[in-house]
Amino acid sequence: MTRKCDYCGEAHAELPMDIAYKRPYHYFLIPEEEVDKRIRINDDLCVIDEEVCLIRGLLSIPVAGCERDFKWGVWAIVSREDFARYLELWDVDYPDIDPFRGMLSCEPPGYDGILNAEVEIHIGKSSHRPEFRLRESGHLMYREQQAGISMQRVHEIVRQAMPHLFGSGSSDAGD
Repeated sequence: MTRKCDYCGEAHAELPMDIAYKRPYHYFLIPEEEVDKRIRINDDLCVIDEEVCLIRGLLSIPVAGCERDFKWGVWAIVSREDFARYLELWDVDYPDIDPFRGMLSCEPPGYDGILNAEVEIHIGKSSHRPEFRLRESGHLMYREQQAGISMQRVHEIVRQAMPHLFGSGSSDAGD
């Protein structure tokens, strides 16, 4: 269902409050004809060449005046040790584990230079994906995660990442 948007004046569907990447950036570095041999992947985990371990999590950004955060469903490269520990704790709610580090494996539109940015990974309820918190930096996404954004900014993000919702263009988000 579409309605006239308060931000752009166009008629379009309600804005999504999350955008997810089905595959990490590093997945696409492997030639298509080699993917089946070199990559093991599901909705939450990915291993490339038995060396590069990735987990999928949520990077939340508070939205002023909104009860829900805007969330990016993204991937992070983690050490083999942290990956193994994460698997061991898969079914444990709120395990007694310190956050561990990873590096983002995505670069959402409008966030140039965020690929490989350091994140802290926090594990919570076993039925939920882990929470990714960017490590301190001057990057726009870090500043937004700390200070929050407006609904106008959510509109800008969605327009860049999912232009098809507005009647034109395409994006890699969701691939």
